[in-house]
Amino acid sequence: DKFDTGLTASGKAELQAASIDRFSGLIGRDIAGGVRLHAEGSGALLDGSFDVVLSADATDLVTATPQIDPLLAGLSQLRLEAKRDETGTELSLLTLRSQSVDATARGTVSSTAGQLDLKAALKDLSLVDKNLEGPANLDTALSWQKDEPIRVSRLQLTGTGVELSGSGEVDLADDALPASGQANLNIADLSQFNALVGRTLKGSLAASVNGSGQIRGRDFEVSLDATGNDLGTGIAEVDKLLAGSSRFAVQASRVAEQYSLVKLDLETPAMTVKAHSTAGANSPLAFSAQLADVSLFAPDFPGAAEMQGTAEPSGQDWVLSLNGTGPGGTTAKVEGIVAGDLGDVDLEITGSAPLGMANPFIAPQSLQGVVRYDLQLTGRPAIGNLSGQLSASGARFSAPTVNLVLSDIDGNVTLSDQRAQIGISALSRDGGNIRVEGAVNLRPGYSAGLTVALSQLVLSDPSLYRTTLDGTLSLDGPMTGGGKVSGTIELGTTEVQVTAGTAGGGDIIPGLIHVNEPYDSRLTRARAGLLQTGGDTTSSGGRPLALDLLVRAPSRIFIRGRGLDAEFGGQVRLTGNSRDVIPIGQFNLIRGRLDLLGKRFDLTEGQVRIQGSLDPSMRLVAETRNDDITSRIVIEGQISAPEVSFESEPELPEDEVVAQLLFGRDMSTLSPFQAIQLASAVATLTGRGGGGIVSDIRSNVGLDDLDISTSATGETEVRAGKYLTENIYSDIIVDSAGKTEINLNLDISSKLKLKGRVTSEGDTGIGVYYQRDY
Repeated sequence: DKFDTGLTASGKAELQAASIDRFSGLIGRDIAGGVRLHAEGSGALLDGSFDVVLSADATDLVTATPQIDPLLAGLSQLRLEAKRDETGTELSLLTLRSQSVDATARGTVSSTAGQLDLKAALKDLSLVDKNLEGPANLDTALSWQKDEPIRVSRLQLTGTGVELSGSGEVDLADDALPASGQANLNIADLSQFNALVGRTLKGSLAASVNGSGQIRGRDFEVSLDATGNDLGTGIAEVDKLLAGSSRFAVQASRVAEQYSLVKLDLETPAMTVKAHSTAGANSPLAFSAQLADVSLFAPDFPGAAEMQGTAEPSGQDWVLSLNGTGPGGTTAKVEGIVAGDLGDVDLEITGSAPLGMANPFIAPQSLQGVVRYDLQLTGRPAIGNLSGQLSASGARFSAPTVNLVLSDIDGNVTLSDQRAQIGISALSRDGGNIRVEGAVNLRPGYSAGLTVALSQLVLSDPSLYRTTLDGTLSLDGPMTGGGKVSGTIELGTTEVQVTAGTAGGGDIIPGLIHVNEPYDSRLTRARAGLLQTGGDTTSSGGRPLALDLLVRAPSRIFIRGRGLDAEFGGQVRLTGNSRDVIPIGQFNLIRGRLDLLGKRFDLTEGQVRIQGSLDPSMRLVAETRNDDITSRIVIEGQISAPEVSFESEPELPEDEVVAQLLFGRDMSTLSPFQAIQLASAVATLTGRGGGGIVSDIRSNVGLDDLDISTSATGETEVRAGKYLTENIYSDIIVDSAGKTEINLNLDISSKLKLKGRVTSEGDTGIGVYYQRDY
């Protein structure tokens, strides 16, 4: 509108575009949205002075910048007021307002100095980072002088439960970008950062830091003080150490690739760690650490553990000398060199430790004993770079879930060339021994070539079985999954007990809840594998081990119980994998019998099949013929809870079949006592029998013997006996016809006995007996 000799101009302009996407190609970026721009002011073209006011309204502006575009959604407004003259440029006002952000900036810039004040309020941090949430506010002030660093005189950042304040400076003229400053941080609840760090954090934190360093370089000097309350990292073993109030302080530096630790203090109720320089920077460090109670990690080992020593700088390395002690005979000595960047070490590590320290990680299995170690760690800190030997003598291993206890465990593990050579032998508590030999590669995957030799090893479950094992097994391939277990096991004499029923088993009572359970009780249940943790406890991150095991027993598998005494032979192959064992095989009857009320029945058919379950199924048939009636007892079902049925040809009701089997007569001809015997026999076979009514009467009356039977003439007899003294025994027999007999036995010595008899019919008798066992 106006021109003069100074080439000054003034005026106003307005621009409106319903959609700016047409300009994307011009600026090389995908943009979109509607814009209305208004500008007015004046300026001189020759000296560069201006005085301008700019305002802009935008709708759903898109700049193709993911961190900015969410802040500009909807209606956003920008206003700029600025002027420039011979003294410099003044930013009177710069504002940006939208439904998500409200920001204001003011400042001045000249050829020698400048300053800028910035305030911003963000409605929700999730617009910037989806892992954060809640409002945030920023208030900062920058200033600078020519040839001097930029100074942050004020920095305040607040959010949901977070307060950060500080000041500092950075030198942009130096390529290393040296910086210094101080800051204070308070976080009321660390859990709000869970999504950001990918861990389950908890607790509160307050920290203060002062220091200097190089943003692009590696040198630094820092001093940090922090306090926390009930801190949690989501790592259970670490969180045990951080519970309660904690304090951390450190002073450290790095100059010319040389690290220096002036002081380090870490204190929590569970542990204390201290290190300090004995004579200033680059001098030896004195180090001490204490764990208040080792039972925090190993419940069987209460007491404190301590470690003390020194770390002395040597060029760019550190020379370590540490000694430690703990409960259960724990000792440790570490000596050697650690590189300044911690990348390489050359250490000798010796001492001893209780094997029970591993129990929390192998529960419900448990170890007892002491392992001694003499190791060297050379190169990068990793298990594959260990060499040396570990040994144990007289140790003990318990696996309650399979009722296995190994004692007198002697073994050596030799480490070299990223391999562990293993030789371990042990005795079973119940008899026999086991030996493990071979090698394990210590590279990831831990490929193994192990053999396990079993010699007369006894396995038993008091309520179900007892057997001995001989054979050799091998484990080949990665132990973490994908390997294979194969071999052949020969079973010795095997006793399998047919249980009396499932009602009295040791299973966990459904729905049982332990209220205020003592710690010792819970620990015992955990060791026994009785804690129900929920979820799928069989899943694993690695692949399972493949199985190809042959279990052979040509004979001497005895199944006994409920009147059954039978011998079987056969074999079973275990296939599938360690996560899903699939047994296939069968054991066939060799010979057997079934005894009920003094009657013996020979078995005519018998098989025990194992197909897909470690609880075998069985079918046993006992047969007899009487008065043109063929009667059978059939025991069939899972061996842990078989069912009994009765069959006949011609077909009769079950009670008639049992009467024919036991008494050879019809139900209607049985005496009352024979009917009781019949019910008792059925109860014995079906697993509901215990000591029985007669046993209960004998116990309650205080007799040493009580028996009810049938005489040769079909009369019911009752016999009651009792020791009158240590060597005098008397019994009385009364039958249903009223006849009575009294017997008296006198033990004169272990070989000489005197016996007498008197009956109600007047019969008497006396005799002297000499007895000797050969």
